[in-house]
Order: sequence, then structure tokens, then C-alpha cells
Amino acid sequence: MGNFTEWSEIGQQLADKGTPLFCPKCNFKLKGERFCPNCNMQIIYPGENKNGSVNKMIKFGDRMNKAGNSMSNFGTSMTIGCTIPILIIILIMLFL
Repeated sequence: MGNFTEWSEIGQQLADKGTPLFCPKCNFKLKGERFCPNCNMQIIYPGENKNGSVNKMIKFGDRMNKAGNSMSNFGTSMTIGCTIPILIIILIMLFL
């Protein structure tokens, strides 16, 4: 959409989802710009700091979510990997 210093990643994501974005000063419709094209006011989107970086807690939450999903997938694999051999052993013992 433009230079990374002129556009907000979060602002662009919100605009792409159809969220109406307006400048709080002049009510100009925004598309994820870092500064309002009409009045040049700096725009700070939810989840961003004043310098435009994404909140550290959001990044940390995303990493924790990814780690949780990995652990969940591993736990499921371990459960299946341990249950099937035990069931096979039980079936062998019952039919012998």
C-alpha cells in the first residue's frame, strides 16, 4: 500500500476487515495511514504505541498462543502414540 513508515500494519488489517476508520480530528476516512492525509494528525490504532509499534503484550500473547497450540498438538500425538500400543497388547493378551 505504501512505505512502511507511512502505513500501519494494524490499521491496514482493520481496514481490510471492513472496520470503519476515521481521523479523530477531522473525521476523514482512513485506510490504515499513519498520518491523516487531510489534517496530518498522527493516527494511533488500538494495540499500537505512540511510536506505531505493536504492543509488546500482543506480541507476547501471540507467541504464547503459538506455543500452546504446539503443546496441544504434541499432547494429542503422544496420547495416540501411547494408547494404540497398549490396546494392541491388551488385545493380544485377550486372544492368546
